[in-house]
Amino acid sequence: MGVGTRFRYDGETVEVIELAITSNGNEAVLKDGRGKLIRLGVKELLLSDRARVIPEGPGPSGDDDEDIAGVVLSQLPETDQDGVRERAAHIREVLTGYRSGTPELAADGEPRPDYLADVSLGDRYASKAAEIGVTVRTIERWVRDYRRGGEAGLAAAGRPARGRATKVDDRWVETAREVMVEHTGESKPSRTMVIERTRARVIARFGPDAVPQPSRATAFRLLEELEDQHPLFRLSTKRNRDIADRPDGPYGRLRPTRPGEYLLMDSTRLDVFAFDPFTLRWVQAELSVGMDRYTRCITGIRLTPVSTKAVDVAAVLYQSFRPPPAVRDWPRYAVWPEHARERGMSRANMERWAHRHHIPIRTRGGASHNSALRLAEQAARTPAILRKALTSPYAWQRLERFAAAVRYPTLHEAARARGVTPAALIKQIQRLEKDLGQQLLERAERGHPMKLTPFGHKVATATRETLAENMARPGVTS
Repeated sequence: MGVGTRFRYDGETVEVIELAITSNGNEAVLKDGRGKLIRLGVKELLLSDRARVIPEGPGPSGDDDEDIAGVVLSQLPETDQDGVRERAAHIREVLTGYRSGTPELAADGEPRPDYLADVSLGDRYASKAAEIGVTVRTIERWVRDYRRGGEAGLAAAGRPARGRATKVDDRWVETAREVMVEHTGESKPSRTMVIERTRARVIARFGPDAVPQPSRATAFRLLEELEDQHPLFRLSTKRNRDIADRPDGPYGRLRPTRPGEYLLMDSTRLDVFAFDPFTLRWVQAELSVGMDRYTRCITGIRLTPVSTKAVDVAAVLYQSFRPPPAVRDWPRYAVWPEHARERGMSRANMERWAHRHHIPIRTRGGASHNSALRLAEQAARTPAILRKALTSPYAWQRLERFAAAVRYPTLHEAARARGVTPAALIKQIQRLEKDLGQQLLERAERGHPMKLTPFGHKVATATRETLAENMARPGVTS
């Protein structure tokens, strides 16, 4: 922050016109658009929720070619982070004479004679190279990377470059890749077949002696490298086809620029077993985790016996988007703001604004406004025999499945035809019977199909008529 830095303070744009050191600490003098002067402490200005810095540039974006420094450094192990910091200290000493980069934080004995300001930069490069046992070109490369991206530039420069280790003529390589791609939709070929077809195609395309032919061992090593780009030999044929059919557009590296932009989820089987009290067997457990891509914070977690189901994934998502309230002793940085902060408002202000304009507010975990309003409208025009069943937005789904299931001899056949599990269909019909207060079906017995009770026949008829009426009415859906 300096003179000219602009802030958004209490909804107004202000600009720093003076910085002063007083007995109370560092203070900044701000000027708003009407010429009014405001005097604030620098600490309050930078840490208060009432002020927000207006950046001069566009800031980081998800389309940037490189990750931001925080993401790059957080991906390194602790030992690598220590190595990057040590390397950065050496570079700062070469450029400024101080390992911290500033004389205000000078260590004992700094600056050393070899790194004084009157010593040429080339001599400082040579002194540092001799000190840590590297070449001068390495020091020059580190300096260039540090100037480009700071410590993150040094971390990115330390990553190994990917390239083809096997030296083969590029025309032979491209032809081999072409042959591998052609076999994607066919049965899995052998490596020998791919090599022979590649050699024959190269000779036919470029001539007998135009392209050097690699040895058999070299050709096998090359196919191992091309396997990483286009799997063909190791995995199953179905898996290779799935990989080849992946679209090019949606896939790519996620480059987060703020917390909450991307949520990563994964499930993994643990070497942990739980005792099932019903089957009296030991079952393996699976762990489902949600993690914020930017902060690397775990936002949701779920432990499931046997295997992960859709409800477990939904529970992790619910924990991430509806976290429990923070306790009083939690630090401020550990609490995520409410969604009302996106508009620069507190949750209480958002609720008062909604009540003032007669906008209903649902409680946490309740149905959405549209679902509640639609359910009330449908209940008003629904036959009286069905109204007791309209207890949730999913009531019409239960009624529709019940009306369709009665056409089959058993609930298992109905569930198979409707694409649901028998347990789910039975549970929905039991819920209808509980809401309506009477039995709807007489279950199938050996040699006898299930049949409707008199009350169930009335409910099924009313359901079909109502659904047909809703489908005929434009703009109305059940």
